[in-house]
Amino acid sequence: MTADTIPVYALDEHDATAPFMVEYREGRDDSADRTGRVMRPHRHDYYGVSLVKQGSGVHSVDFTEYRIQPGTIIFMSPGQVHHVQRGADADNKNTQGIRIAFTAAFARNHPLLQPGAWETGHLQPGDAAFAQLWDMCMQLFEEYREQQSLGKRIMENYLDIVLSRIYRLLQQGAEQTLQPGSNAKMTRDFRSLVQQHFMEYRQPAAYAAMLHVSAGHLNDVVKAQTGKTASQWIAARVLLEAQRMLVHTHEPVKAIAALLQFNEVSYFYRFFKKLTQQTPEQFREQIREKYT
Repeated sequence: MTADTIPVYALDEHDATAPFMVEYREGRDDSADRTGRVMRPHRHDYYGVSLVKQGSGVHSVDFTEYRIQPGTIIFMSPGQVHHVQRGADADNKNTQGIRIAFTAAFARNHPLLQPGAWETGHLQPGDAAFAQLWDMCMQLFEEYREQQSLGKRIMENYLDIVLSRIYRLLQQGAEQTLQPGSNAKMTRDFRSLVQQHFMEYRQPAAYAAMLHVSAGHLNDVVKAQTGKTASQWIAARVLLEAQRMLVHTHEPVKAIAALLQFNEVSYFYRFFKKLTQQTPEQFREQIREKYT
């Protein structure tokens, strides 16, 4: 069995012709894709945002459940494991939504698509704000579909406005946001590096070296910006991957420990129980009972 038996879907599987893709959907649940693979837990290698104008269901993202209802904005980040339980109206003509997806390269170059910016998962912005976003997204979709002269420039402008408005809504609803300045950038860069290298590097010093700062300085900055130490962020990312493997694969605990670079399975047990107050088997059983 491979190290990652959770399916990973790439943007190019959707025949994207640009660094981003825009889809309008009607008559089915907004979170379902055209391939019909939605009900099985899976990952994407891209960022995505969906606006649900009509429709219902439950969206499960890394063991957190969000209710889908009219006026919902759904956010997805690369690597998250998610699946959808459709509502009773999922197969009728009353469902309507728009989905925008972005390649990793596009996200890296856009200031509003950085690590931590989209962790809210879902957002209910209110009728007026949602209506404004929906209208702009529909104009973006028309440009994407028609591919007329100057269309790329117009699409990029619409997309920037849509992302800026969404980001502003997220900041308004956030309990804690990064303070502006170089420290905020260092924190975002650190979290991006953790996402990329947590399987290889478990010590803050490795990330500090990549960022050309001392481990102590990195830890002070990250803790001041987020309330958590650099080590806590690294451990949380390793834990999340362990939880994903426990729930969404059939690998035995010993194999998961090895895949996550633990030299001894006993170290993995201590690590997991310290952070969750459960053994890996107890966590697996608890979550699987919930969804079966």
